[in-house]
Amino acid sequence: MPQNKDLKRLLRARMAETSENYPQALTALPGEARLDPLPGGWHMAGSRPADYDAGLLPPASGSTASA
Repeated sequence: MPQNKDLKRLLRARMAETSENYPQALTALPGEARLDPLPGGWHMAGSRPADYDAGLLPPASGSTASA
């Protein structure tokens, strides 16, 4: 199974929209990706949780979840 499948999906979409190359899209994406909230019961841990963004990537448009 591919690693970081959701990140790669977001990068490909950004590259198609902006004509950026991979490094440009990878640099710009973290500041623009919208994360859905963490599921109930999940929380940030560690000594500096405010220094990090955490959440779930939104589902791909047109994709369906499989059980």
